[in-house]
Formats: sequence, C-alpha cells, structure tokens
Amino acid sequence: MKAWWASLKQAVVTVFLNRAYLRRTLVIVATVALSLLARELLLDTAVGAVADWIRALPLWAQILIVLVLAVSGVAALRLSRQRPKPDAVQTFLGGLPPPPSPLVGRDGDLAAVVDALKKTGKVAVVGRRGVGTSAVAVHAAARVAEGFAETPVYMDLRGLVNRPPHTPESALHHLMSRIGLAEPRSLAKRDLDDAARRLQAWYAEHRTVLMLNNVDDPRQVARLLPMTGGCVVVLAGSLDLEALPRVRTHKLDELSESAAIELLSAVGGAARVAQDPGAARDLVTECGRQPLAVRLLGQLLRDRHWPLRQFVDEMRRSARASRHFPPGEQPDSLGRVWDAADVTYRDLTFEQRRVFRLLALMPTIEIGRNAASAVAGLPPERTTRALDELARRGLIESARPGYYRVRQLLAGSAGYHLINEDSQRQRQRARHRLARYYALLAERYAEPLLFAHKKSDDPPSVSLLETEGYRWFRREHATLMRLITSPAPDDELTRVKPWLWRLAMGLCTWYAVEERLDAWQTVCHAILAMPAPMGWRTRLGGTTRMWATEVAYWAHNELGVVYRRRGRTDNAFQELEIALGIASQWRLRSRAQVETNLGLVLVDKGQLDQAIRHLEQGLKLRGRSDVRGRAISGLGLGIACLHAEMHDTARRHLSHAANEFERLGDRAGQAAALNALGLVLAGQGDRTGIREHWDLARRHYADAGDEVGEASVLLNIGADLLRDRPDQAAAGRRILNESIQLRKGQPETIYTALVHQRLGDAASLDHDDAAAARHRAEAQRILDALQ
Repeated sequence: MKAWWASLKQAVVTVFLNRAYLRRTLVIVATVALSLLARELLLDTAVGAVADWIRALPLWAQILIVLVLAVSGVAALRLSRQRPKPDAVQTFLGGLPPPPSPLVGRDGDLAAVVDALKKTGKVAVVGRRGVGTSAVAVHAAARVAEGFAETPVYMDLRGLVNRPPHTPESALHHLMSRIGLAEPRSLAKRDLDDAARRLQAWYAEHRTVLMLNNVDDPRQVARLLPMTGGCVVVLAGSLDLEALPRVRTHKLDELSESAAIELLSAVGGAARVAQDPGAARDLVTECGRQPLAVRLLGQLLRDRHWPLRQFVDEMRRSARASRHFPPGEQPDSLGRVWDAADVTYRDLTFEQRRVFRLLALMPTIEIGRNAASAVAGLPPERTTRALDELARRGLIESARPGYYRVRQLLAGSAGYHLINEDSQRQRQRARHRLARYYALLAERYAEPLLFAHKKSDDPPSVSLLETEGYRWFRREHATLMRLITSPAPDDELTRVKPWLWRLAMGLCTWYAVEERLDAWQTVCHAILAMPAPMGWRTRLGGTTRMWATEVAYWAHNELGVVYRRRGRTDNAFQELEIALGIASQWRLRSRAQVETNLGLVLVDKGQLDQAIRHLEQGLKLRGRSDVRGRAISGLGLGIACLHAEMHDTARRHLSHAANEFERLGDRAGQAAALNALGLVLAGQGDRTGIREHWDLARRHYADAGDEVGEASVLLNIGADLLRDRPDQAAAGRRILNESIQLRKGQPETIYTALVHQRLGDAASLDHDDAAAARHRAEAQRILDALQ
C-alpha cells in the first residue's frame, strides 16, 4: 500500500513540475470533455437508425467514434492546407533571413566556414545554443549565395514559438512544400523514401544554397541533405551534428572578452562603456559572454541611464534573489538577459536541469560522480548520464576524469536558475545530502590515519584501508575545505552544520598527519565562525546546542595544538584555556586531552610546576580502557619531568609510555618516548644507552615515514655530540644539516630555530664565524616570525 501511495505522489509531482506533462494532461482532460459534448451533438444530428445503433454501444465506444471522426477531420483539413498549389514551384524561394549586425569577434570563424563551404560544399556550424551559430551560418550562407543565380532555401527546424521542433518526417514535409514538390502521401517508410528520392532529383537539377538552422538532432536532416549536385549546404545547430557523414563541422565557443565588450559598445554605446571599462568587463562576464545576452544588455544600456556598475550589481543580485520573494524583486528585463545567457538550459530534460542547478550550490567546487549523485538524490547511473550530457553540451567542465563543476562563465546563470526554480527547503536538503556524504567518508578514512599509518608491520587489510584513505584525502581535501569554508545562507545550513562539523573533524585529522598547519587552522576558524541555532534537535543525537558546545571545545583544542606546533605558545595557551573552560563548564568526558595539551604548552613556556599538575590531571582523567590516551598523557608527563630535571620520575613515565606504544604497534609514539628517554639518560650521565635509544627512535620514525620526528632525533644527537665532544664539531654540523634537510618543505617552528642555533654553535667551534652569524640570524628571524 505504501509503495502504491508513493508511486501516486511521485506521478502527481512529476506532472505538476514538468510543463510538458502538465500540458499533455490538460489536453487529455479537455479532449475527453469535448468528446462527451460532441457525443451528445452526434446523437442529436445522426439519422434515427444510426443514432439508435450508436446509443446501443458502450460509452467508451461512443467516445472512440467521436475521436476517430475528429482526428480524421483535422488530418484532412491539414493535408488540404499543406497541398502545394500548381504554381508553387515558381514561388518557393523565400531567401535567407536578415543576418544579425554587427557580427563582432567572428571574422576568423566566418572566413573558416566560407572557405570550408567552397572546398567541401557541406558545413555545420556547431556549438552550445546562444554562442552565435545561427548568426555565423547566416552570414556565411549569404556570402556564398552571391555566387549562385538561384535564391537560397532557408528552413528553421526548431519550429514556431512554443511549438515542438520538427521531426524528421515533418521536416521532410515542410521542405518539400517550401520548394513546391508533392509531399509524402503518408508516414510509411516507403512513401518517405520515395519523397526523399524525388528531393534528391530536385537537388540534381538546381544549384543553390540550402541553409538548415537550429538543427538539434542529425536525424532531423538525414533525408534532407543533397547527395549529389551543385547545392551548397549550411547547417547550424548542436554538437550532435558532428555525427553527420560527409559534413565538415566548425565549432564555436563564447566570444572573447574583448569581442564581447566591443559588441556591448556597438549596441549600447561606446561612450557609456568607455566610462567604466572594468564594469563592462564584469558585465559581459556575468552573462557568460553570450552574444544574445550581450545584445540584450546593450539594449538596456541604451534605454536606461544607469551607471554600468549598477548594472553589474543588479545582475549579481538577481542571481542571488528569488523573483518570487518579494514581488518585483527580479526585474523582467534582467530575467530575459539570464534566459538568453544560456538558452541551452531550456533544451535539457527535467533531470538534467536539476543536476545542473544543484551543481551551482558549489560553483567553484569540483565534485565527483558519486558526490553529484548524493547532492541530486539520484541513482549513480542516472546522474552519470546527466553529467555526461551536460559536459557534452558545454554547460559543465571536467578538469580530471570523473569530476565536474559548472563552467565559470555560466555560474551566474546556474545560480539564477537555482534560486528561481528550487525552494529554500530543496536547496537545504541538497546541501545536507552532500555534507552527509562527505562527512561519513571522512570519518571512515580519518580514524585509521591516526594510528595505522604509524605502524611498520600492518596487516594487509589495514594497509589497504590506509592507502585508500590517503588517496581519498589527497584527491578530495580541496573540495572538503571549500565545502566547509565557502559562504552559504545561514538558513540553508540549519540541518547541514552537524555534518559539516563531523567533516571538519575528519579533515583536520588528515591535516594533522600531513602537517598542513595553515589549512588545519583555517578549518578550525571556519567552524568557530559558524553559529548554531540553539535547542534544535538533530538525528545525530542530542541537541545542536550541545553539539555546538562540543565542537567549539574541539576547535579551540585543535587551534591550541596548531599554535603549539608553530611555536606560538602564547596563542596556544589562550586557545587551550578556552577549551578547558568549556570542558569544565559542560563536564565533557574528553577533558583529559586538553589537560594534556595545556600541560605540554606550559612546558614550552617554562612553567613546569603548572605543566606537571595539568599533565597529572590529564593522566588521572584517562579511563583504564583508554590505553593509547594514557600512553600519550604519560609521554607528556615524562617530558615535563625531564625539563624539571626529575629524571627518575621522567624515566618511569617514559619507559611505561614506550612499552604501551610498542604494545599498541604505534611506532611513532614509541619513537617519541625513546627520543625523550635518550635525553633523560644524557641528564643522568648514562652514556651507554643514549645512542641505542636514539638510533632505535630514528629507525622507528623512518619506518613510520615521520621525517619531522626523525629530524628531532637528529637534533638531539647533534646537540649532544657538540656538548660531549666539541672536537667533533664537523660531524655535529653534518648531523644538524641532515635534520634541516628533513624539515625542508615543512612549516618553520621553534625547533627549526633551535637547529639553526646549534648549527651556529657548531660553526663557532669550527671557527667559521660567517656561517655562525648566518645561522644565528636565521634562528632569530624564525623566532621573530613565530611571535
């Protein structure tokens, strides 16, 4: 029952959203009503015996008789009107329509088409609707027709206004009627083939120019093209004409920027355009540099005395404001300009138009097929067909296989159609579907990146997932960043924000692993700038207010980590204090992490007593089952005790952390503990185990692919060598230079400055005063930049 009701609702929605279906439905209803009325008239006027016979038939049979009589009468009337007159042969030539003037920016295209016509005799000027294919074709046909004695033959296959385009059969009927030949007797294949043979015989006897305009489908003209004879054929239409055999095609693109401005000047007035060249450039770009749209804008410039910049503002405002709210918000004149800017849109199917509009939600973002399927709410195969057709028609572009975005020249037009044809609720749902799609994938791929990538002996399944996750983030991270940071109306983000928050968490995990500090910081600031409606419940659990609180805590904690890695300890301390305040107020269970991070920042600031207190609190808050968290807090506490010269306590905590990381298989965590243990041993004077711990730490960092960690070990080795063996300054310099090379390409931190300071010390021991001064100046520059 539910399936039947859903199908009925879908049918009703389809009928009332698609004008073609609505018209057909109204025609059927009107036909049935008129048939019932005609039945009564037939019964009143029919002869008695015939009337009695008709009354004896079922109602459906009576209506069928009426319909057959009506269709027969209409067909007979149409055939009588289309039947050529005896002298029609002498009056068939109507000539070409007047070519649009001026034809700007198309001199090269026109010359190429004319030259191809003289060589091959059949040329199709193809391109997306609105780029001027008809104008170039008419000018070319007129130029070639000067060498023919007979008047050109012209036919528009798109039909009259609000009429469907010609079918292959109606096109043959119409052309034969135009040139005065007897039309096919019926639509049977035999009669159509006979008519086509007579048309070819006519071509063989005449020498003229045949222009077929607005050809959308090669099948429309398959029977109309001359096979032999002296007729020249010029076609204008869609890119599908490239499939026609023995017809050379010439493709047109949009006008260049200079040509579009020249056309605007020619129509709207050169003086007006010269007053503000920048606004003129923005104006032609807004309408996609389409000749028809530029002409309409030129007419508005000529008729109105607005400044050009006001026209630009109105164009941009009209692409963002719906013409339905409030009345008069969207001027009709600008609406006509938008329609002219992309007339191809009207030829698309309902599904293709919807996909095109929804891509305009993210006009600068390039998304994949699956993401497009998610935002459109359609099966992948149907979305793929729509995307391929949109790309073929030139409405969207694809810079890499399987990824698409709206062409930048058409972004304004796409936004206009989106605002005027999709409600706010529909746009919000589309954003929700896209954010949910990306958030779930980001969470799936981010979790293994935290730990699995640090192992050197992963099982095959984990290694495969790690590789897939890394590849996915490398491929998609720019899109994810734009999705989070791109502006959108707040009323369209109500249901989207929780998914954007989850997406940001997954993305920042990858940024942390990749040490992309700038992008990491940008995402956190974007999340904090995103207000949440209070008390609105979500399906993700809890309320948005609680979600917003947890996300704010997360973002401030992440910013603290970012600033600490940059060496900006004061900023890190401020962010972590905010995060700790939020966690304490709302009694968040994840408070242990911010306690640990705050303790590490206090270590960097030299406030060791407070640092140890926070780190001990972080370790205390860790649950017994949180083995990894306890290892991280123990590592931080061991480092704090190391700086406080509490070597025995530091050694105990660091040894425990190293063992826990080894049990977990976290090679990078184990390497960090071993690196710090080497410093503890150096402080205790235990020289036997120092190099063993540092060599093992370096090997683990190398296995994990952590070059920054490996560089920190080399810094310790080099500094220890300079302190313990000043006569080995040259060896120390080599080790420190290797540390610098490993940090190459990474953001500069306080540790980078420390390496340069040690290099300066090594240079001084080598009596290289110039190098020493250079390294110390570089260290000071880095420290100043980090303030």
